[in-house]
Amino acid sequence: NIFDRYAKDKNYVYYDGKIIENTDTGSFEHMGTFSYAKDKKRVYYEGKVIETADSKTFEAIEFSYYGKDKNYVYYDGKIIRKADPETFEIMENEQYARDKNNVYYIGNILENADPITFKIVEDSEMSSLRYVKDGNTVYFQGEKVLDADPETFQILATGYAKDKDTVYFYGEKLNIDMGTFEYIRDGKCFILKDKNTVYANGCI
Repeated sequence: NIFDRYAKDKNYVYYDGKIIENTDTGSFEHMGTFSYAKDKKRVYYEGKVIETADSKTFEAIEFSYYGKDKNYVYYDGKIIRKADPETFEIMENEQYARDKNNVYYIGNILENADPITFKIVEDSEMSSLRYVKDGNTVYFQGEKVLDADPETFQILATGYAKDKDTVYFYGEKLNIDMGTFEYIRDGKCFILKDKNTVYANGCI
């Protein structure tokens, strides 16, 4: 369990059963999210010191691999260069984040994405594999969905989406005749068809 990997007694702090040297046991705290922890002197990730982190101002961003202090933003314990701590925020899908300058996907800058118009595409199923978009582009798992139209793009069901021109399954374009396109939802089963083809789980 990722939340149970730190422990301490009166003498030492442990990570996965191994002593973390030179910790201050009295002030040591696990920060309640993945593998960040700190004491009054230092910040730790997976039991290792983050040398650049400021313990006084460091905060772990809940339920994500992101953290920040007064100087830097971190993902997976590593500095995200160019990220602005003051305006940095994670989004509804915690893989994505943004600040006043950039959009980030799992700690990496999403090139050319616009942080002002960037948003999660509404999805009633709240899938972790979600589509996102800005004013110019649709993305799936950090990759551009080629030729997708952000203005008309909408979710059909988990993995499935459409715009004015076609239908997509997990970011891949399907060869659909939009004039005869229809879909059927029966419980968890989702069937998509046109005059030529029937699809289930993105496959013919």
